[in-house]
Amino acid sequence: MKIKTALWLMFFVVVVFLSNSSAHGQGMVTLNNPPVTGQYREYQNYYEQGMWFRVVAPAPNSPYHYMWQVASGITGGTAHNGTQHMRWSRFDEKTDSVVFSMTNGSAFGLTSVDLGNFGSSGQFSIAITFNAWKQDGSMISATFNTPNNNFTTFTTYNFGSAFGSGLTRVEIPSQFWAMDNLVFIPEPSTYALLGLGLFALGGRIIHKRLVRIRCARNPASSQPYCR
Repeated sequence: MKIKTALWLMFFVVVVFLSNSSAHGQGMVTLNNPPVTGQYREYQNYYEQGMWFRVVAPAPNSPYHYMWQVASGITGGTAHNGTQHMRWSRFDEKTDSVVFSMTNGSAFGLTSVDLGNFGSSGQFSIAITFNAWKQDGSMISATFNTPNNNFTTFTTYNFGSAFGSGLTRVEIPSQFWAMDNLVFIPEPSTYALLGLGLFALGGRIIHKRLVRIRCARNPASSQPYCR
């Protein structure tokens, strides 16, 4: 009975690991958490769906910039879609950027994102670039150009297959952008995979021990596993 209890305990630990790794299906960052009660809220760090967004300003004495979480009712000459979303505006310092990754450090993939222009004179196309670093140390990039004739709405852009898995962090170095509904694919964390492997190994060891005990209690057994 103690052996079976230990086996169930190992199974429970693995389930907890897999749950914490957010390794089930797709996720979507809607940028609705927490709700904005005024017009907008400024952030240095933003967390949602296990994803961490932060402002990176590597240059000395770089002016501080914020990500803006914008309320659903904001309209005007910039992109809006009737829901909360994020905006970024970098003026003088070209090295400032926004970086995002999973909070638990696990790898992930990207599927699609809604992008729009940000600027009072937004009647022109802008290029929004995503630089992604992979587990093998390589870097891939994708650039999306917003339409110049529909600047007040968001457009959905799909990432290529290279972005589908194995990403460790992503940087958006572009100067102006508005973003919403980032669809990502979480992957099992290293600890979850390790726990699953230990569970399989432990189950095998426990099974062999149960067989030995069963055969020892009945030496005359003709079962193949006792031979």
